[in-house]
Amino acid sequence: MNEAKSAIMERLRQALASEDAGEGRRRAVDARLARHEPVLVPARARVEGEARIALFTEMAEAVQTEVQRLDSFAEIAT
Repeated sequence: MNEAKSAIMERLRQALASEDAGEGRRRAVDARLARHEPVLVPARARVEGEARIALFTEMAEAVQTEVQRLDSFAEIAT
Protein backbone atom coordinates (compact mmCIF):
# COMPACT_ATOMS: atom_id res chain seq x y z
CA MET A 1 0.00 0.00 0.00
CA ASN A 2 1.45 3.40 -0.89
CA GLU A 3 2.03 6.09 1.71
CA ALA A 4 -0.90 8.33 0.70
CA LYS A 5 -3.35 5.43 0.76
CA SER A 6 -2.02 4.31 4.14
CA ALA A 7 -2.52 7.80 5.56
CA ILE A 8 -6.10 7.94 4.28
CA MET A 9 -6.90 4.49 5.65
CA GLU A 10 -5.45 5.41 9.04
CA ARG A 11 -7.60 8.56 9.23
CA LEU A 12 -10.66 6.49 8.34
CA ARG A 13 -9.85 3.92 11.03
CA GLN A 14 -9.44 6.66 13.62
CA ALA A 15 -12.71 8.32 12.63
CA LEU A 16 -14.60 5.04 12.75
CA ALA A 17 -13.10 4.10 16.10
CA SER A 18 -14.10 7.38 17.73
CA GLU A 19 -17.43 7.02 19.56
CA ASP A 20 -17.74 10.79 19.85
CA ALA A 21 -17.49 11.19 16.07
CA GLY A 22 -20.46 8.89 15.52
CA GLU A 23 -22.62 10.76 18.01
CA GLY A 24 -21.50 14.08 16.54
CA ARG A 25 -22.50 12.93 13.08
CA ARG A 26 -25.89 11.82 14.36
CA ARG A 27 -26.49 15.20 15.99
CA ALA A 28 -25.43 17.02 12.81
CA VAL A 29 -27.80 14.95 10.67
CA ASP A 30 -30.67 15.40 13.14
CA ALA A 31 -30.11 19.17 13.15
CA ARG A 32 -29.98 19.34 9.36
CA LEU A 33 -33.20 17.32 9.03
CA ALA A 34 -34.94 19.44 11.66
CA ARG A 35 -34.19 22.62 9.68
CA HIS A 36 -35.72 21.13 6.51
CA GLU A 37 -34.73 24.05 4.33
CA PRO A 38 -36.87 24.43 1.22
CA VAL A 39 -35.45 23.24 -2.06
CA LEU A 40 -34.67 25.66 -4.85
CA VAL A 41 -37.66 26.00 -7.17
CA PRO A 42 -37.25 27.95 -10.43
CA ALA A 43 -39.47 31.04 -10.68
CA ARG A 44 -41.15 29.66 -13.81
CA ALA A 45 -42.41 26.70 -11.77
CA ARG A 46 -44.02 28.83 -9.05
CA VAL A 47 -47.42 28.75 -10.70
CA GLU A 48 -50.58 26.83 -9.83
CA GLY A 49 -53.50 25.12 -11.53
CA GLU A 50 -53.99 25.63 -15.27
CA ALA A 51 -50.85 27.78 -15.52
CA ARG A 52 -48.76 24.87 -14.21
CA ILE A 53 -50.39 22.46 -16.67
CA ALA A 54 -49.78 24.92 -19.53
CA LEU A 55 -46.12 25.27 -18.51
CA PHE A 56 -45.70 21.50 -18.38
CA THR A 57 -47.36 21.10 -21.78
CA GLU A 58 -45.23 23.82 -23.35
CA MET A 59 -41.99 22.35 -22.00
CA ALA A 60 -42.94 18.79 -22.95
CA GLU A 61 -43.91 19.77 -26.49
CA ALA A 62 -40.63 21.70 -26.83
CA VAL A 63 -38.83 18.33 -26.68
CA GLN A 64 -41.17 16.61 -29.14
CA THR A 65 -43.45 15.01 -26.55
CA GLU A 66 -47.14 14.56 -27.25
CA VAL A 67 -49.44 15.71 -24.46
CA GLN A 68 -53.08 14.67 -24.33
CA ARG A 69 -55.50 15.96 -21.68
CA LEU A 70 -57.90 13.42 -20.14
CA ASP A 71 -61.02 13.99 -18.08
CA SER A 72 -60.35 11.09 -15.69
CA PHE A 73 -57.93 8.31 -14.81
CA ALA A 74 -60.43 5.86 -16.31
CA GLU A 75 -59.46 7.13 -19.77
CA ILE A 76 -55.90 5.82 -19.40
CA ALA A 77 -55.34 2.78 -21.59
CA THR A 78 -54.24 -0.27 -19.66
